[in-house]
Amino acid sequence: MGQKLAYQRVFSEGLPENGGKLQGSIEFNSALSRYTYYQIGGPAAVIATPKSLEDLQWISEKITELKMLFFTLGWGSKILLADEGY
Repeated sequence: MGQKLAYQRVFSEGLPENGGKLQGSIEFNSALSRYTYYQIGGPAAVIATPKSLEDLQWISEKITELKMLFFTLGWGSKILLADEGY
């Protein structure tokens, strides 16, 4: 659980309400089922949706800084995700 809190602390820094310049969105402990065709999948510690190249670079830097495991989800079809989450 401590690792998820660290992710939330670091990624929250990019949000405009915290003085960050992120144009995209960051969600914490959000259900992946909202993003898959079959509407299955448990919570993800972080779901980051960049809207610009700068967003993508910032998110990539944070992933590297935290040594996070990650995957890129496209349109959410042809994928089955565990209900236990990630």
